Amino acid sequence: MKAITKAGFYVPEQLQKLPSNIPQDKHYDQIGFLTPRIKEQIRTFNAGVINYYKQIYPDSDENTYAGTMGKGYKDKKDKKKKTNYYKQWRTFQMSDHLPMWIELKVDFGEDYLLGKTKPKK
Repeated sequence: MKAITKAGFYVPEQLQKLPSNIPQDKHYDQIGFLTPRIKEQIRTFNAGVINYYKQIYPDSDENTYAGTMGKGYKDKKDKKKKTNYYKQWRTFQMSDHLPMWIELKVDFGEDYLLGKTKPKK
């Protein structure tokens, strides 16, 4: 994060507070902009991270996939080790980076047209 902001990228504030890894405690991914005056040109309305593990491969479905995970899972005797195996296994089924999204106001047509209708000095 420090490297991209130091390089001049602008990361909207809403995204700076949203970690993108599964436990949602680290910022591996960002959406950044690199243009002059970007802060004035783009207004962020909403932003987020889609934690699809709440619906796909949730913790509660571990037993459902027990037969699919193979010998590595079956060989684990301890429940905690089995759960850790499941959590790692599912990252090979889906990414361990959660998708980020951002909603932007990008229609500058009205401002452009108003600028064209004002008399030039």
